[in-house]
Amino acid sequence: MAKKKAKREGKSASTVARDDRIRIALARGLSQREAANAAGVHLSTIVRRATDPDFMATVDEIRNEAVDGLLGGFIMEGKKIQAKLLEIIDTGTEKDRVALQGIKLWFDNLLKYQEQADLTGKIAELQELVKQRP
Repeated sequence: MAKKKAKREGKSASTVARDDRIRIALARGLSQREAANAAGVHLSTIVRRATDPDFMATVDEIRNEAVDGLLGGFIMEGKKIQAKLLEIIDTGTEKDRVALQGIKLWFDNLLKYQEQADLTGKIAELQELVKQRP
């Protein structure tokens, strides 16, 4: 797949693979320095890629797909999750309740991120419309 993508973009397979590692590292929410370490590239490469709106749009797409996948999985398993959560609330130990608070915080942040990502996408669409106006 990397070779086809490389030919399509006019880049070498190694450059495409490197860019994919960078995209994934940034999509994971790593800092630029952490992303450089994770992707095995120099920090200046990350900084250069981060200034490319198209590159960063693909980072956002990767992140959004991951969030959507997580939420979709939880929706599909909603009844089981609800039953387990109610069981913890009713009969769980204090340790279970603390873990439940951590899970709640994680979900709250995930939903906030999704809302932010949706707004970011809408802003990008509006910016594109403004660019197209005469």
